Amino acid sequence: MLAALCVALERAVVGSVNKQGSSKKNTAFISSRMKRYIEDHATKTIRIEDVAQHVGLSVSRAVTLFKASFNLTMIQYAIEIKLSTAVELMNYSTFKLEQIAFSSGFGNYAYFHKAFTKKYGVSPSEYRLNGVQQAQHFKKAAYPSYQEDIDHS
Repeated sequence: MLAALCVALERAVVGSVNKQGSSKKNTAFISSRMKRYIEDHATKTIRIEDVAQHVGLSVSRAVTLFKASFNLTMIQYAIEIKLSTAVELMNYSTFKLEQIAFSSGFGNYAYFHKAFTKKYGVSPSEYRLNGVQQAQHFKKAAYPSYQEDIDHS
């Protein structure tokens, strides 16, 4: 019932945008809907046409509105989400980097490597090595008894 209410409310707002033109509130609402859609679908194949259709806009209008709202293209934002997902997997899983690339939504490892290196300035493997070392250093700094507990075990 709550879902039906949310859908009805969403349709009413989108309908008012189509009838009245886009006000700042409606523009922000539609922009945030596009952003959420990208977040929900970034690790899968995502098309700009799908995002535009989701919010009931033309591709041209959706692209312009998203760029004006977030100063990023939809593709740039999707890559940001994919890279964030990859970093989480690198920090908290034992998956191989190729598995992480595909799980994060990159079509191939080469593209993942290029995007990752461009954003972070290091390769995924260098990041993973340094990330693990930094995490261990953080534990020792934050919990001085951490190493002592290990030594006494």
